[in-house]
Amino acid sequence: AYKTVDALPAGDWDAVWECSGSAAALQATPSLLRNGGVAVLIGFPPAQTDLDASELALRGQYLVGVRHGIDHYAAAAQFVREHRGKLGTLIDHSYSLDDAQAAFERLEAGERERPKVMLSIDK
Repeated sequence: AYKTVDALPAGDWDAVWECSGSAAALQATPSLLRNGGVAVLIGFPPAQTDLDASELALRGQYLVGVRHGIDHYAAAAQFVREHRGKLGTLIDHSYSLDDAQAAFERLEAGERERPKVMLSIDK
């Protein structure tokens, strides 16, 4: 797991999904992409953010915002169904709902090998 933007690998990525909402991560996104790469913005920075539009333009990179809303939940659920096997590679640890506090503590500690923790809700 990368604890700071500076620790991210140098870029030649086809796509970057910025989900944290970190202003620093958003600003670093163009440098992580290959020429012609696509940045998908999921997170919302807390304030106005400086983004080097010149770098995006000169390198032919794309910036895509994702519209949030309940009308996207069905598509997101379908995506999860179709890619379930691959999504597990993002999950560091799974917790029961009763252990939600421990899950949030693990997130805050930042000492994970993978970026996500999961709350498992049994029927």
